[in-house]
Amino acid sequence: PSDINATYVFTFPTLTVSISILGSRGSLWAYPALLDHTETREWITDVIKARASETRSVVREIPRLTWDYKFLFKTVRELNNASSRAKASTHSKIGLPIWSNATQVVLIEASTYTIEFDTTTHELQLLDTVVIWSSYEVYELVIVESFTDTSITLQFPVSNTFVRAYIMKVSFGFVPDGITFKEDSNHTASASLSLVSTNNYVEELWPTE
Repeated sequence: PSDINATYVFTFPTLTVSISILGSRGSLWAYPALLDHTETREWITDVIKARASETRSVVREIPRLTWDYKFLFKTVRELNNASSRAKASTHSKIGLPIWSNATQVVLIEASTYTIEFDTTTHELQLLDTVVIWSSYEVYELVIVESFTDTSITLQFPVSNTFVRAYIMKVSFGFVPDGITFKEDSNHTASASLSLVSTNNYVEELWPTE
């Protein structure tokens, strides 16, 4: 399954230990995206007719969120890596870094639990997945335990040291139409995808317009 919510119970002669496992199964689409993108949030309402006006009842309280991103590949190796990962991700949940909100952090040291940066544009929630990204081959996924406007605290410490890495939220979801690759007349390879997010968004983060 794409989502994991399980409990293992170990029974010993004098002790019983329970271990809970909660998370999402999927691969990270770790390639840097172009800044030109589209973010779409969709609600559903039913129109209730009235004599002088109309009212609407909410059918979908949490909006459906879709991210449309495009990618350019600088090397043949990067393109081949992306092509292989796209095939492996067919009909599976993938994680998409939200590049439009990426923030560069000068230094993130191994074993740290707290990362300081401006979080106000990242729409963070507790237990969100965040990626520390240095390249499509060098990155680390971490879980947000708590956050303020200026920092996040992690569930587990960072495993590696990163210098001038980007940090951003990861949106998990499915790509119903697949990942499309193309090559132009200048032999520049690109890809595009439309990810329907399965992340839950709290009411305070809904758009107001």
